[in-house]
Amino acid sequence: MKKIVLLISLIPCFAFAQYKVKGAVIDTISLSNSFAQGTAFIRTKGGTIMEPKASCATTDWSFTHKVSDDPISKAQFSMLLTAKASGKKITFIGSGDCRVGYGVETLFTIQLEE
Repeated sequence: MKKIVLLISLIPCFAFAQYKVKGAVIDTISLSNSFAQGTAFIRTKGGTIMEPKASCATTDWSFTHKVSDDPISKAQFSMLLTAKASGKKITFIGSGDCRVGYGVETLFTIQLEE
């Protein structure tokens, strides 16, 4: 019984709001070498903001992505650079966390569109 109560009490911890922008292009991408070293800051343009309608961002940057030695992190950064260079539309899904970029939502998922 204690395990069930513990699991139920943890459910709200995993229910976070994700900022989602569908069909946007990357306007600007910047790789920081100062206060958030190794963090890519992404500014999107266009697209449709899905629910929730506001992210935790307190700046004009849309998302951040911490570039690390992890293969997934490198693949996501490569996708971002490819999308910027090609002007491809993307769906961006945030994590609901703004700690990596100091007030800018951390990128969780990137979906390239046709």
